Amino acid sequence: MEKALKYFLVIILLSCVTNLSYSQSNKNEFIVKGNIIALKDTVLKLTIWDSNAQNGTRYATIPVSGGRFEYRGSCEDHLMVRGWIFDPRVMKRPTLGGFYPVKSSNIWFIIYPGANVTINGTITDHAEAYPSDGGENDVLSLLTRELFPVLNESVNNLVSIKTDHRLTNEQISEREKEITKLDQKSVNILKSFIDKNASSVAALWFMNDMLMGSQIEIPELERFLGKVDPRYYDISYYKTIKTKLEGSKNTYVGCMVPDVTSDETPDKTHFDLKSLRGKYVIIDFWGTWCMPCLNGMPAMREFRDKYKGKVEILGIAKDGNIEGWKKEIIASGLNWFHILNGMGDKDFVARFNIQGYPTKIVIDPDGKIIYRSIGESENFYTDVSKLIVN
Repeated sequence: MEKALKYFLVIILLSCVTNLSYSQSNKNEFIVKGNIIALKDTVLKLTIWDSNAQNGTRYATIPVSGGRFEYRGSCEDHLMVRGWIFDPRVMKRPTLGGFYPVKSSNIWFIIYPGANVTINGTITDHAEAYPSDGGENDVLSLLTRELFPVLNESVNNLVSIKTDHRLTNEQISEREKEITKLDQKSVNILKSFIDKNASSVAALWFMNDMLMGSQIEIPELERFLGKVDPRYYDISYYKTIKTKLEGSKNTYVGCMVPDVTSDETPDKTHFDLKSLRGKYVIIDFWGTWCMPCLNGMPAMREFRDKYKGKVEILGIAKDGNIEGWKKEIIASGLNWFHILNGMGDKDFVARFNIQGYPTKIVIDPDGKIIYRSIGESENFYTDVSKLIVN
């Protein structure tokens, strides 16, 4: 009898532990269901902007059957998700071999622990499918319902200029003016939305997106961020924007360069930027996915060799393909210092407020920032040569 009682108690204890474990894991789960009229059997390719993932994004593929889909997963934060639709009606193709990426061609929604999101709508020549959950996704839908038709009209004008060879120069000029007007209207819609809904996941994500696209100035971004409710301070998008704002103040020309240390080097040896004091250093923000970055490497190597012993290079890569990053360094002969961008205080892209690729930042032998540039240009080397000679 005593043995049976002990056995019974063990079974109960194990059951409690199992249920507790399930409860702890279950609390982070979410579900997204959709019914998209006129969407054929296809797949949705999801991009999830997650700061806990390598390179800040993770991906998933979900099947769509008869316009219906369901996706279950887990997350620890409020995250923006883009569902890429593989349907010719929304693909903005100026040529057979390419297309213009535009947000209105995708389905957008927000996930978070415990989320139960429903997406309904249709597909015309853009995605008219919007999420709802009684909270954050309803706020996002307020924006996308107003914004997407404007984005779609703008890109349609651009496609027509590239594909309709019957257009006269005057008609092309008129459409280009219309594109400019529509693009400005889209920026105004975003700013108005953020101003009214600063305390929302959608607003925080679009603040960062607009900053990356140079669609918003730092003072205005500071004003918007000042309106955010403290309840949103722990969301990763808020933290990223705060870091970038600090970076915009601490990494402009004339500032001392922040500390840059990392063990995320190709051979896992420790790197410390201070070890290069006494030399000029070009900090090159790049990625294996960035063709302008790769195309500019030979010129940068030639410049470094010209000033050998006086100039060093540090490549900071924002890259999710670690093995590809290592192979590119070897294959292209990128024989200088390299680290991967990380998270938190190792998120150098945020700490230096990087808004485009490639971005090159030059520091002098004392560690002071003396030059910044975005994009690949021959003028960079002419300008930096003058600084080094002087």
